[in-house]
Amino acid sequence: MLDTGKLRGFLQRALAERWTRPAMLVGAISRVVAENDHVRDALVRAARISLKSPNAKDILDPASLAALTGDTLFRCLLRSSRVTGMAMERLLTAARSRLLQAAIHDNHVSDPDLLAFYSALAEQCFINGYVFGTTENERDQIDALRASLDSGLETDDPIPLLRLVAVAAYMPLHRIAGAEALLRRSWPKPVALLLDRQILEPIEERRLAATIPALTAIEDSVSRAVRNQYEENPYPVWVGVPQPQKRSTLEAELAAKFPHAPIRARKDNSRTDILIAGCGTGQQAVEIAEQYAGASVLAVDLSLASLCYAKRQTEALGLRNVEYAQADILQLGALDRSFDLIVSTGVLHHMADPEAGLAVLLSRLRSDGILLLGFYSELARQDVVATQRYAAERGFTATAHDIRRFRQDIMDLDDGSPLKAIATVPDFYSTSECRDLLFHVQEHRMSLPTIKAMLARHDLEFLGFEIDPATRGRYAAAHPADRAMRDLDGWHAFEQRHPKTFAGMYQFWAQKRT
Repeated sequence: MLDTGKLRGFLQRALAERWTRPAMLVGAISRVVAENDHVRDALVRAARISLKSPNAKDILDPASLAALTGDTLFRCLLRSSRVTGMAMERLLTAARSRLLQAAIHDNHVSDPDLLAFYSALAEQCFINGYVFGTTENERDQIDALRASLDSGLETDDPIPLLRLVAVAAYMPLHRIAGAEALLRRSWPKPVALLLDRQILEPIEERRLAATIPALTAIEDSVSRAVRNQYEENPYPVWVGVPQPQKRSTLEAELAAKFPHAPIRARKDNSRTDILIAGCGTGQQAVEIAEQYAGASVLAVDLSLASLCYAKRQTEALGLRNVEYAQADILQLGALDRSFDLIVSTGVLHHMADPEAGLAVLLSRLRSDGILLLGFYSELARQDVVATQRYAAERGFTATAHDIRRFRQDIMDLDDGSPLKAIATVPDFYSTSECRDLLFHVQEHRMSLPTIKAMLARHDLEFLGFEIDPATRGRYAAAHPADRAMRDLDGWHAFEQRHPKTFAGMYQFWAQKRT
């Protein structure tokens, strides 16, 4: 077993060298950080003290702040992925409040680690869409700091470091008029990185908007509503993707995943034309473009803001085999292109008629083409549905302000409340992801019998689920006769016994029958 020092080095390399998505490292890094006695004590306090309590100021003491400040691994995590966990969020919210008070009193920052930590915290707030709760007093104080920042920009006066960082921890700097002038000033490296994230990158995204073509009109009322939801907060925000170990062909991957499935090989696999139907901010498109040899990817989405984010990230990685375009899946039937692989995970169930969307995608799939699809499970999402009902009954809406208020209500529930289970879902810890999880304007959920019937209607062969090895092992032990693991009736029975099996989605591969 690795000692803590070696484990820290291992995790630091995993972040820097893109061994996996940074979000996959959040739990491990948070546990390592919590091995510090002062941090552990602060997390214990955070778990029992509501941010609405007068005692919230006691969550973070000088010793725990110093421990967090000096933790370079934790600072790297704050800059790389949204951090999860109720206690950790309360601890970081308390740290942000400490930053605000220091900024108000114009405290000088003599400790470079403290400045680096506060700057990383402001990046974290930007990454999570400013999901942390705020008090009315904090909002008034930030308004005052924002006004002083505006004045400093107008007069070209010096701007105190902590004032700038504090404002960035409560609101995105690129929304301040004239913020690009900050890029022309000299700043310590942590602040310069923060300005790149909050000003330079959004400026680049705005520039890219003119380079993204509109392949189709967006006329459907549900499509328009979904587009508007994602324009406010591009979804999901991401910083890194895994570095592929080696490129493979689509056929090789499917043969390895599903050795007993009747997969028909393509006659020519030197090039793989791929459509990502509903690419969001491009993380999946980038991973697929890097994974498959000869991949040529067209990635489409309703949201121009998400597409701009995707294109900026893709260009930063140096990829040249991904093309982005704005389009409505319902209108893709008129597209004069066909594809070897069509990927649409977590998208069709947000359409007014998911099956109509599937039919359009099939019209663009080649005769030997492959589908990767993802749909919500009715059974697995019962906790989510109950939480959606709770939010609706109390009048919470999909605005960022209401999402922050709603989340604080959830975290302040008694530990025995079943509704509090939603706080164990990683999507709870980002404004855009929480909106997608609990406040989406359109959502369908399915069962495996429904999916089986849908595949039959469209003459599709089910090849197998995209699922973790442990679940595959449990299913194999329970259903030894289904050696290929392709019996949807068997999987339905398994899900009845294990309702959280498909808590993310049903994600599966399919192919047109001959």
